[in-house]
Amino acid sequence: MADKDIAVGAIGAFKEEVGSSLGIPGLPTGPGVKMVPSYLVKLLPDLGSKKSYRFFVAIEQPVFLTDHIHTKGFFSEAREADIITGYKEMVAAATQSQVLEMWFPWHTIHSVRSLVFKTASKK
Repeated sequence: MADKDIAVGAIGAFKEEVGSSLGIPGLPTGPGVKMVPSYLVKLLPDLGSKKSYRFFVAIEQPVFLTDHIHTKGFFSEAREADIITGYKEMVAAATQSQVLEMWFPWHTIHSVRSLVFKTASKK
């Protein structure tokens, strides 16, 4: 089997405006890669602390387990409203060293919010 060629094809229609910006004939053009869904994990302040909520911007969908959630992302010191409006820039600017894999126990979580979801507007 290893010495034979295997042809893999796709069924679908491509636009004729192809790869002109790259100069590669046959390369379809279109929108870029979809943005990875981001979530805002709002964490409760430590007991006895005078600090406010802490924020963790998750760059993948959290896995909700019995006693904790598991996700990857980074902590942010920005205000909640600033994170909601500017999360795309924050995710793009995050360095690999800032990205952490975290397990948060349920008793430390205030809320988890999708940053990508937008309600349909009524016409």
